[in-house]
Formats: sequence, C-alpha cells, structure tokens
Amino acid sequence: NFERNEDEVKEIMALAEEKFAEVVGNPDVHRHRVRIQAIGRVDLLPEKVQIAIRSAEEETKEYSDHILNVAIGYSGRAELVDAVKAIGEKIESGEMLPSQINEDIIESHLYTNGIPDPDLIIRASGEENSQVSSCGNLRIQNFTLHRYTGQLFDGSIYGAHCGPTGTGPEDMVHSVLSAFICQNW
Repeated sequence: NFERNEDEVKEIMALAEEKFAEVVGNPDVHRHRVRIQAIGRVDLLPEKVQIAIRSAEEETKEYSDHILNVAIGYSGRAELVDAVKAIGEKIESGEMLPSQINEDIIESHLYTNGIPDPDLIIRASGEENSQVSSCGNLRIQNFTLHRYTGQLFDGSIYGAHCGPTGTGPEDMVHSVLSAFICQNW
C-alpha cells in the first residue's frame, strides 16, 4: 500500500527485500518444495525488492507441492484493469475477437493464472475488520475477491485473522499461527 507514510513504505520494502532474499537457500522452502510467487505490479517496487523477488521466484520455479503467493504492489482493481488492458491490446492487434472473451480468457490474463485456488488467505493489514476471517468478521477490500467470492462463502477457503493483530508486517507470524489454530490444521 503506497498510500502509507513514506517511512512506513520504506520499512515495508526493506522487510520485503530481506524476506524474499531469505527464501534463496532456505532449507525449509526446498525441503517442502514451496514455490514462491509475487503477484501485483512488481515493476512499481524498488529495484532491490524486484531483484530479491526474481531470485526467490527463480530459485523455486520448479516446485509445485505448495505455492505461496505474496501480493505485493497488489490491488484487486489493478489486477482487473491490467487483465482488461491486455485483452484489449490483443483485440486491437487482431489476435482476438471481442466475441472470444469468456471467463477462461479473463482468468488467463489475471496475475494468478494457472495457480490453483488457495486453501488459506492471509492479509496482514493491521485492521481486524479488513481480514478474511473464518472465526468472525469477513471483509476483504480491494483484494482478490473477484476470484474467490464463491469459495469464501462455501467454506472451501479459510481466513487468517482469528485474534488480535498488530499494525505491521512483523505480525504476519501471529496471523499464520491463528489461522492454523482456528482451522485445526
């Protein structure tokens, strides 16, 4: 969220760079064969963060046992805008006809194309009412709601906020543990 104050954005970007860099060579990531993928407008992030993301993605690109999507530089609205623009460019260039647009075409242009639907969504915004919650509130603002709405309501996705949370990225561990405890995983 680039609308935060400048110091907080710098802190978040430094933390993102550090954590993505830690993935490279992390024995747990490799033992469990976790593919790391950043979704969002990664090109808007500082170059050092982009390099760390590319390294983590490259290091884990062959793994398919587990997939960790990290939404960074992400907005659900921007994802839809980017998909529509890409489809529009194909129509304009003659690669596609408007009559060919269907759900599969739209899906193929989303950041999450080809990735299975999630089992768990964790959103560490620091605001309880903006978390996906299987233990209470359910509200997602400007997130991947366009893709997951049906699953959220039929119980096939579990949310990550089941207790108090702080306001910073360091509180992610609490969110993850809370989700596992709430779902008895």
